Amino acid sequence: MNSSLRLASRPGGWPDDAPPRSACFGLSPEGCSGDTLEDLRSYFRRLSAHHGMLPWTFAFRAIAPLLGGRHFDSRRHIAKDCYGLAICGITDLAARWSNALNLLTLRHDLERHTLRPLGSMLSPYKLLSRCERFCPACYAQDDRSNNPKYNRLLWLIDCVKACPIHGMRLKQIPTPKIGDGEAFWLPGSSRVDGSNLARDVAEEAYPEEIKFAWLVVDLLEDCQLRPDAFLGSPAIPTFLSHASASLFGGIAATFAAELGISKGEFHGWMTGEVHPSLHWIVLMAYCCNCRVSDVLLGNTPAVFWTGRPRNLDYRLVNKKRKGASAPTSVLIANFEQLITSGRVRCLQEAADTLDVSVKFLHKIAPDHSTRLIENGKDYQKDAAKANGDAKFSEFLSSHTRLRTKGPYASRRLVVADVRERTGLTFGFRQACEFQRRANRMAGIAE
Repeated sequence: MNSSLRLASRPGGWPDDAPPRSACFGLSPEGCSGDTLEDLRSYFRRLSAHHGMLPWTFAFRAIAPLLGGRHFDSRRHIAKDCYGLAICGITDLAARWSNALNLLTLRHDLERHTLRPLGSMLSPYKLLSRCERFCPACYAQDDRSNNPKYNRLLWLIDCVKACPIHGMRLKQIPTPKIGDGEAFWLPGSSRVDGSNLARDVAEEAYPEEIKFAWLVVDLLEDCQLRPDAFLGSPAIPTFLSHASASLFGGIAATFAAELGISKGEFHGWMTGEVHPSLHWIVLMAYCCNCRVSDVLLGNTPAVFWTGRPRNLDYRLVNKKRKGASAPTSVLIANFEQLITSGRVRCLQEAADTLDVSVKFLHKIAPDHSTRLIENGKDYQKDAAKANGDAKFSEFLSSHTRLRTKGPYASRRLVVADVRERTGLTFGFRQACEFQRRANRMAGIAE
């Protein structure tokens, strides 16, 4: 696609009052309710399949030019976003992708298939899942109804662990190794072997996980029905003051203890200085027996305490580290011993070993932390060099062996031979550099 392409035009000879034709097929997204709404990433993958292109190729040719990609490298960098979940989140990236797809398809409703309508209300912290998940029963239902399999927007939200419709726990979609997998990455099909994911078997979810999912479903539907109400800033302090007065006699410390958080963190929520993540907001709605939108909009409904869920997943709450309870002098001495002995290679490994956060470790021992960070950089450079040398050794071995069978060992033949022998893969630039080095060592003119 070049810059002179008109996204909406009328073929020659058509009447002036005829509707314009879009640059891409006007594919309709699936789902209409909070539990069935299709996410933008799934829609983009199905749209690329309708045009007979791989997702990255379609993004490189159609999306990247609209997002400011003027050069090859910038367009390639933009196209990589099609594989991430962030295009369905609350950031500007999701807005740019939805607007670009609206222009290409002459639609106007694709932003509602992201979490952008809640962008001013939610914190991005732990909002999206780290991996792509699915419900096999939902895929099977799509097959039975002769509808295309698609991914639900609900599955991308991290605090949702179960499918509320079928009561099954969400499963992680298997990811193939680099260079392997199926050509088309359609929803519902495994990229590892192309099998139908609707045939997978999922575990039964806890009732608390199903209730959490329904609460998020209600939030998505409230946002669709009343979008103007979610355009402002969240009014969580108003709800917390109301719930604290109604349930605990206005004692915020008791409310914080029942939720399982510190008084300082709860005070930040009460004053509005800190916005809780969606995990905590849903937990508040669950414990107070109200809707998530009531918490976000600062409503004052009748509430009663139901208690924390028994089978609450540990990932729904912040991880509590116990290492900070030790004396600071002891932590610094242990930290210095870890560095001296070489047991840790980076600051994160040291923090995990001492059971403290990286921020806390850097605060109590800034000099040691800086030293370990520099050591970690040197280790990464050495590891990258050792890895490159090992890969070139295998490349040179195949290059030499293929030259004995023919006059010239091409780059593609060498790469294919190394992959068949060892499973190693090479990037395009790396393979070209290795080919030039191998040719020079063999005395072959470029």
